[in-house]
Amino acid sequence: MIHSCTACIQLTRSPVKATLASWNKSMSPGERVHMDFAGPLLDHMLLIIVDSYSKWMDVIVLKTANTKTTLQALTRYIADNGLPRVLVTDNGSQFASGVFAEYCNMHGIKHIHSPIYHPQSNGQAERAVDIVKRFVKKNILRLGPNLNLKDCINAFLLGNRSTPSTATPGNVSPAMAHLGREIRTPLDLLKPQLQSFYAPDERMETQYNLQYGARLRHFQVHDHNV
Repeated sequence: MIHSCTACIQLTRSPVKATLASWNKSMSPGERVHMDFAGPLLDHMLLIIVDSYSKWMDVIVLKTANTKTTLQALTRYIADNGLPRVLVTDNGSQFASGVFAEYCNMHGIKHIHSPIYHPQSNGQAERAVDIVKRFVKKNILRLGPNLNLKDCINAFLLGNRSTPSTATPGNVSPAMAHLGREIRTPLDLLKPQLQSFYAPDERMETQYNLQYGARLRHFQVHDHNV
């Protein structure tokens, strides 16, 4: 089905350019989280946080990406998930300031910067950034520039967190690995045998359509698009 989708073909993932650095295997949620920015998308930046153990992902929509807004978003993440032991970021100005370092010290968080010469050391965040950007851009192509970014992100998170992953312990969903239980989604309203029909990307897209009533836009010659 993906090969028949124009948006999917346009946004097919590029081959990995370098081998990703390996980390010690995390044994529980919150042991190590990776964080990075994506954007700008629709005049916003997306702060993406992924737990290395459960692959539980959070995406926080920000109008501006500076140290202050980044720490506010991180504080919200911590309120929901608790303090991570280790935080991995790149060397962006938002993460390299003395204020950010002081925040981590005060909260007992070991902050590790990925080497400038090898940004793939933060590969988990880079992969998450790629997945989120492709999902948002595909929906912009499908639905137009009036796409509600926050609704789109919420639908993505619901689908991503509830989809089994080969990267989690036991190949369970991030929700099961992170929370110890599955989360209920709009797909649960469908007949159970239909749920396995959807590939992960289609699952998130279908849940977005079910939750927000989105419809596919059909473009004609000379129509404006992004």
